[in-house]
Amino acid sequence: MQASHATGTPRNRMRTIETSPLRPFGVEIHGVNLAEPQDGATIAAIRQTWARHGLVLFRAQELDESHLVQFSGCFGRLEIHVREEYLSPEHPEVLLVSNIRAEGRPVGILGDHEVGWHHDQSYRARPALGSLLYAVTLPPGGGETCFADLAGAYAALPDDTRRELEGLRAVHFYAHFNGTWSEPPAMRRPSRRRM
Repeated sequence: MQASHATGTPRNRMRTIETSPLRPFGVEIHGVNLAEPQDGATIAAIRQTWARHGLVLFRAQELDESHLVQFSGCFGRLEIHVREEYLSPEHPEVLLVSNIRAEGRPVGILGDHEVGWHHDQSYRARPALGSLLYAVTLPPGGGETCFADLAGAYAALPDDTRRELEGLRAVHFYAHFNGTWSEPPAMRRPSRRRM
């Protein structure tokens, strides 16, 4: 089943994008080639669709790193990850996630192990708005990336549980997450950020 989502105001032209639902949440967007520059109406439609559904998927894209940076930059300032040893030399906004080794060293972060549930850069004072993932080579089996709808999960909590959570704050330390789920970084100095 496909749906159309139109965005805009009566004074500007509406842009319609075709979508189909993903389960349990999110949508796949059809007919947008991310390798091409996008006009403001298309970016606004994608942003509105992403905000409404929490997750958007674009299949069958042929992209290079410059396309990733160009498209991602349409949604705001791009951040440079703290794991400098895994950044793309040409585009430091791109963090390489890979299990490939070259000259005895990992090409990218994470290798062959699973990563616990997380929100990218939750340790920052202003966590990332989101992440764009682009798979270049997938293994024949495994390697799945799963997503969770935390807004939906929170909304589904009983009222008394939500009242118990009201006003609570969490402190996220990158060093803890990294030590649990990743390879230790070659840090020159301790690095902690707190919300």
